[in-house]
Amino acid sequence: MLARAVLYTLNKKARSKGFGISRCLVIVNDLKEGKFLRRLVNSPELGYNIFGYIALNGLPEKLEPSFKIEDLSNIVNKDRIDTIIIYDEKIDGFASLNNELLRNGLSNLSEICEEKNIKLKLVSPETESILRFAYIRDIGGIPLYIPSRKKITRLRNFTKRAFDLLATPLLMILLSPLYILTVIAIMIEDGLPVLYKQKRALISGKGEFDFYKFRSMIKGAENMQAELYNRNKTSGGLFLLEDDPRITKVGKIIRRFSIDELPQLMNVIKGEMSLVGPRPLSLSDLNNIAPENRLGGFYKLRANAKPGVTGLWQISGRRTVSFKEMVLLDLYYIENQSFALDLEILFETIPVVLFGRGAY
Repeated sequence: MLARAVLYTLNKKARSKGFGISRCLVIVNDLKEGKFLRRLVNSPELGYNIFGYIALNGLPEKLEPSFKIEDLSNIVNKDRIDTIIIYDEKIDGFASLNNELLRNGLSNLSEICEEKNIKLKLVSPETESILRFAYIRDIGGIPLYIPSRKKITRLRNFTKRAFDLLATPLLMILLSPLYILTVIAIMIEDGLPVLYKQKRALISGKGEFDFYKFRSMIKGAENMQAELYNRNKTSGGLFLLEDDPRITKVGKIIRRFSIDELPQLMNVIKGEMSLVGPRPLSLSDLNNIAPENRLGGFYKLRANAKPGVTGLWQISGRRTVSFKEMVLLDLYYIENQSFALDLEILFETIPVVLFGRGAY
């Protein structure tokens, strides 16, 4: 953290002298007051030279030059923009902005930026859920989040896989008594099968794999999901009930302490999952995510990393975290993944599991 603080101070001084400045287009979807824009304009140390503004619903103050959304294609193709900053009071607004782009014959904004090598930054008061882990600059007290497609090196993939193959067998040996006790408890209460198997999406949504858990619900629980859907406690691609009547007595215990997740170590050995990564979703969940929860299409980027047994979502509150917050946490992990971050997440998983935080 000290090294980051020193680097931030050096960058701030360099930018105040005109070095490392990024040519920036600001897109405003919903802005109730101008604090954010004033901070952006009056703070050269942030490193932005404002090329212009696009406002879908009008600016609270007169700022020039201003453009229309129809001008965006020409701007990104001809005007050598380095960065696009999107501001919205609500994360949901990124979806409406993306719909506006599509209505004007433009592609998904994240795809445009990737093609043109333009940095895309989302700014919203609602991105505060990732501040615990992210060293993120703020603009006028509003956190700034960068959901770009960071290229992962072969060395990074190799070291991550090597660690998975070394650590996972050791974990399985250490936890083998817990495996045995769980199997016996499930069989005594509700018989076979002991394992629950469900199809989940592979990395980048390229096919499916069998996702393993210890069975924590009664037999035939999936057939009851439709009649319980109106009690769903979350949104997006998740289905969670606070007092799910399908959960067995043993199931309540193993779910509270995440013991039901232990069979996923087999998925790690098979190379379908990693110890750390975004939570795997089923393909049907991915395809049926409500438009208001898609963050303008950015939610799809979470599929760019191999799914994990644990991750930022699990150590940030698990079932108390909204779907949108989960997506932001996963995107932050993808953008900043490293061996050190993986170790931090693994160590922070221990108290979360031991004390059953965020579980039901």
